[in-house]
Amino acid sequence: MATQQAIPLLRHGGKLLIFGCCPADKQLSFNPHDAWMKEITILTSRINPFCFPKAIGLVNNMAADYLSFEQLGVKVFSMHDYQEAIEMLKKGEITKALLEPSGLGECNNV
Repeated sequence: MATQQAIPLLRHGGKLLIFGCCPADKQLSFNPHDAWMKEITILTSRINPFCFPKAIGLVNNMAADYLSFEQLGVKVFSMHDYQEAIEMLKKGEITKALLEPSGLGECNNV
């Protein structure tokens, strides 16, 4: 089981996030001493696969008012302007910089 294999791979203080459903009769076993020594955190989410359309609808309804790049502090830069992006991040003027590759069409012309 992938979840069981992930636990030994966690670093000290690592977190394992478990999403989704599994059959009720399945078991997960791990060494609690190792978890204690590594101080790992295991988080689960009781996600319902049938709520996805509702969540997408909520995001679509909220997008115009709350999810614009400007309101989130996100700015798009060309690859050539990466230094400006780094400076704005350092100054706290933006929260995230997206670097947009340019000239991709030229690479495909072989």
